[in-house]
Amino acid sequence: MKFLFHDKLTNDTTWVESVNGCKKKNINEFNLLKPRIITACQIYDTLISNFETSLPPGIFSSSWGVVSPGKMLMIDYYETPPKDLAALMSTRRRDHGLNECPYCGNPKSPDTLDHFIPKDLWSEFSIYPDNLVPQCRECAPIKGEKYYSTEKRSAMYIHPIFFDLISRVGFKIIVNFEDGRFSYDVRCLIISNVTPEEKSRIQLHLKSLDVKDRVLRYCSKTTSHWLKIQKKNVNDIKESFKMRIRENGDRTHDNWKVALYKGYLDNENALTYFNSLCPEHHEARESIVIDEIEI
Repeated sequence: MKFLFHDKLTNDTTWVESVNGCKKKNINEFNLLKPRIITACQIYDTLISNFETSLPPGIFSSSWGVVSPGKMLMIDYYETPPKDLAALMSTRRRDHGLNECPYCGNPKSPDTLDHFIPKDLWSEFSIYPDNLVPQCRECAPIKGEKYYSTEKRSAMYIHPIFFDLISRVGFKIIVNFEDGRFSYDVRCLIISNVTPEEKSRIQLHLKSLDVKDRVLRYCSKTTSHWLKIQKKNVNDIKESFKMRIRENGDRTHDNWKVALYKGYLDNENALTYFNSLCPEHHEARESIVIDEIEI
């Protein structure tokens, strides 16, 4: 998982100022709130650094069950942003160059944004760039509006833009194959020294995102995929797995995908079983082109 320190835009007001001159009907109300929003964002770094302390109430917190107009306004600008703000958000959501989730190591490019400090209770950070982190769609509903654990006296999650702890974590997957059945043992590897307190933070983060159970589901799904492929093709599975590892390049740690393929390669019985599924006689059928059409 990657440390996203290059994405840090401390006290940046570009996103807030990007709405200037927009045609939203409530722009005047937004401009009245703008000084309060900018002031609130100036203490964002302090809130994140003090992860052992629960957050104070948001400046637009609801009272007596009545939703604050300021909260509704901020969430509106996130959910239906003006053109320039929408472009900034889209860039952060899609143009990050990541091939795995920075929260959990899921080997797919994140295509949504997480409000690290949840927008429902702290809506002043709804469009603050340092609070918007690329995230996979599996993490999103699990993390949701949760933030602080009173039991652990700590924020439940580690901010990938502010802390490098999760970037020190990789995975090892031991693939077991007995009596025609696959099973998996998932282990978390820490590739540099951490203090006991940092280790506890890493454990809380991974457990809060249900990472182990999700990795196990990923393993089962990937194995099913390869079993189907082997039944239809003559294929040396070992070479296929090695190729998948090479496609991910040199790494200081392994995400779920690389860890699983290495786990397959470490189990000769599993490899033999995969290859035994290939049809004995496989004749490639040549496709005959009948026509061409423009699209």
